Amino acid sequence: MMAVVTEKTGYPTEMLEPGMALDTDLGIDSIKRVEILAAVRERVPSLPEFDTTVMAGLRTLGEIVAYMDSQLGGERQGDQETGRGGEGETAPRPSPLAPAPIRRYVLEMTPQPSPGLAPPFLVDGTPVYITDDGAGIAALLAERLARAGAQVSVTTTAPTDARAVICLAGLRTVQDSDTALAANAEAFQIATTLAAGMEADGGLFVAVQDTGGDFGLHTQNGERAWLGGLSGLAKTAAQEWPKAVVRTIDLATTHLTPAAAADRLAHELLTGAADREIGLTADGKRYAFVSAERKATGGAEVVTPDAVIVVSGGGRGVTAAAVIELARSAQPRIALLGRSVLEEEPVALKTITDDAGLKKALLAAAQANGERLTPRDLGAATDRILAAREIRATLQQLHAAGAEAIYLSCDITDPAATAAALDQVRAQWGPITGIVHGAGVLADKRLAEKSGDDFQRVFGTKIGGLRTLLAATPPIH
Repeated sequence: MMAVVTEKTGYPTEMLEPGMALDTDLGIDSIKRVEILAAVRERVPSLPEFDTTVMAGLRTLGEIVAYMDSQLGGERQGDQETGRGGEGETAPRPSPLAPAPIRRYVLEMTPQPSPGLAPPFLVDGTPVYITDDGAGIAALLAERLARAGAQVSVTTTAPTDARAVICLAGLRTVQDSDTALAANAEAFQIATTLAAGMEADGGLFVAVQDTGGDFGLHTQNGERAWLGGLSGLAKTAAQEWPKAVVRTIDLATTHLTPAAAADRLAHELLTGAADREIGLTADGKRYAFVSAERKATGGAEVVTPDAVIVVSGGGRGVTAAAVIELARSAQPRIALLGRSVLEEEPVALKTITDDAGLKKALLAAAQANGERLTPRDLGAATDRILAAREIRATLQQLHAAGAEAIYLSCDITDPAATAAALDQVRAQWGPITGIVHGAGVLADKRLAEKSGDDFQRVFGTKIGGLRTLLAATPPIH
C-alpha cells in the first residue's frame, strides 16, 4: 500500500505513516483513491471484491491495509499471498471493455398516472416528520395524512432515528437566491442527520419543491430555480440508501391556496407509491421524467469566431480538454478563470517533469533550509507548480487551435474580483457571449459522513460561483 501511494502521489515512503488520513493529511481525492486501490489490486490479485460501504468508511492508510488484509482470508507464505480459493488461485480479472459510443440524451416529461398505493413507512405506524414550510402547508398536510392513518408531527428538524421525513424546504417563499440556497443547505442537513439510519434500516424520505411542477424544464422560475439542488440531493440519497424509498415531488403552488396545495400533496404522497421524481403541474397533471436518446438536429452555430467565452476552471483537467476542442472547431476568444496564480517556478525545478521528482526536490530544498514539510504541505506546493504548467500548456494549445486566449487569476466566489476580471475581458474583447462553468472542488464522502463544512466548500464553489458569474454577466440587450 505504501509503495503504491508513493508511486501514485510522489510522496516519499518515509513520509507516510499508517495513521495518516487520505483526504486531510495526504490530500488524496476520490479519483486518486480509486487509482490507488486499483493498483493495489493489480499487485495482490487474490484480493476479493471490496465491500464499497465498508471501504467508504475507511479514512487512514492503516485502516485500508487492515481491511484488505482481512479480506484475503488465506495463509501467508513468504511474500506470496494465497486467496480464499486455495494456494495459487487468484480472483479472475475482468476483461477490458470496448469504449462505449457517446450518446446524447435529453430530459422529457411523460404523463404518469398515479400507482394508487402509499409507500412504506407512511401509514404503517412509523412516526412521520414534516418540516415546516413557513406558509402553513405543513400543518394542513399533517392533518390530511393523519386522517389517512399516519402518525404525523410538524417540526423544524428531524431526529437521527427518524424513519419517515417529508422535507418541505423547497416550498418556502423565496425572496432572493440566498433564501433558495438556504433551503438546499437545510435539506442537506436533514439528509445527513438521517443518513446512517436510512442506509442501515431503510425508511421514507421525500423532498418537495416548487420549481413550476416540471423541475424547471419549461417554466421560468426566477429565483426559485436555485431550489433545483433538492432533486439532486434526493437522487444521491436514493443511490446510497437502497433500503429506503426516496422521492422528489415538484408541486406548482403559484395559483394554489395552502389548503389546495396540501390536498394535492397529500394525494400524491398517499397514492404515488415509490415513484422517484414526479412533477405536479399547475394544470392538475402528473408527470414523470425520463432521459430519451435524441440526435442533435443542427441549426445555427452557437459559438463563432466572434464569440467571447468565459470559462471558470478551464485552465486544467476535463474542462480544459473540452475548451481546447471548442477552440479547434470554432476559434472563439476564450478567457480562462482560475484560482491558481501563474508564478515563475525555481529554475532548478524546470527540468523535472514528474510529480514524484518534484516532491523529492521540494522536500530536499526544504530540509536544506531547515524547514519541515508535512505531506499535505508538500502536495500543495507540488500542485501549485503542476497547475501553473498545465494552465500554460492549455493556453498554448488554445493558441495553436486558432483561438485568442487569456488566463486571469480569480476566485469566482468573490463577486468584486469576478466583476473586475470580467470587466478586463470586456475591455479587451467586447461583450461576453457565453459562460462555461467548470470550476469546482471535491469532498467525496457518503452522506452519513459529510459535514456542513464539506457542503459549504463544494456547494459554495459550484453554485455560489455560478451565481457570481451570472451576476457579473447580465443579459445583453
